[in-house]
Amino acid sequence: MRRIFANIVVTVLLVVTYGTPALASGTPPAWRYMRGEIHRLASKFPAASAIEVMDLSSGYRASYNAGASMPAASTIKVPVMVEVFRQLEAGNFDLRRRVELLARDKDYGSGDLCNAPVGARYDVADLLSKMIDISDNTATNMLIRLVGRTHINRTMNGLGLERTHLTQDVRTSNWSVRRALRSSPDDMVRLLAMMARRNLIDAWSSDEMI
Repeated sequence: MRRIFANIVVTVLLVVTYGTPALASGTPPAWRYMRGEIHRLASKFPAASAIEVMDLSSGYRASYNAGASMPAASTIKVPVMVEVFRQLEAGNFDLRRRVELLARDKDYGSGDLCNAPVGARYDVADLLSKMIDISDNTATNMLIRLVGRTHINRTMNGLGLERTHLTQDVRTSNWSVRRALRSSPDDMVRLLAMMARRNLIDAWSSDEMI
């Protein structure tokens, strides 16, 4: 029998609705139903799973194991982006800052920047676009090097994201990436909610990140 060892991070969903009526008696039936279905389905999943859904207008949540520390995979690129914008706001550099590609930045798991020549230079705006729009791992590593893992971790901790941290760059050829890049659905929903409400760093930064 084949055993499944993979822990799977279920995509965090942030649902934005407007005018959702709140029942005086408590949680609306649709949300109670969703919670039940999430628990029913997740309990049958053949690996560790975690999910959180939040409605920004009402604050209602439906979750399963949402506080669990999970392999972050490419969701870790959102905290990296946040730290880039924090340092932009602090005046450490601007979006035109050029970053040189080093051999150690390259990761072939996602994106095409890994095929670029060592020594090529890209501005921060271009690296952000590659990291978020096409999930380029090499661009991510260049930005991690620019802002520093220690600073990313410190900023996440300061925002109350206790389970979000990086202990190495993105290295998809090594199984240790599952331990090195960690987060939880609860952490990610909190981060995305702050961004959606335009109070993550500041309104301009939140809008640019979105």
